[in-house]
Amino acid sequence: MLENLGRAPIRLPGARLLLKGHREVLPIAYTPLFVVCQEREHLLEVRVADRQLPASTSVPEMSTRHVPAWPLSDRERLVLVCRGPALPAA
Repeated sequence: MLENLGRAPIRLPGARLLLKGHREVLPIAYTPLFVVCQEREHLLEVRVADRQLPASTSVPEMSTRHVPAWPLSDRERLVLVCRGPALPAA
């Protein structure tokens, strides 16, 4: 069960909006949710698991797995900067 306690609406799959104070039953599956703000949306990836699945071994204080950075040439870095999202005007 997902309940929106915040001010911003949450966009569910199928373009349905979950407004403040409303509830929605989520399926047992991966579900992308989008918190809708003024000029952008923030993705929240949710995985609802069945109670029969084994408990996760993760611990809240556990650090994220460190993966070595992929070496990039100066040209590849430039392409990533040019392809990145535009910042809103201040």
